Amino acid sequence: MNSSISRISKILIETLITGNQVKARSVLERARLKNPASPELWKRAIELEKRVSGNEIADRLLSRAMQECAASGSLWAEAIECASRPARKVNLTSVFLCF
Repeated sequence: MNSSISRISKILIETLITGNQVKARSVLERARLKNPASPELWKRAIELEKRVSGNEIADRLLSRAMQECAASGSLWAEAIECASRPARKVNLTSVFLCF
């Protein structure tokens, strides 16, 4: 699976260099359909949306990622980092209750 993620990363880099965000989104969407429980793919999609569209779409994508990969530490870290300061304490409590 790591080889497929590195291959997808290479495609994403090429599409972002050429400015083709539509293709980058398409590649990530297809990859997530085949591997819905891959936190790495979800994180790459969230990072792409932060760069291209801003936080609103990235936040919605993060919510979907958290549903698919609830036990992913990297996604929890991303959710806590993206949360506003007052909400961070609540998110940290949720993390500890989940495990």
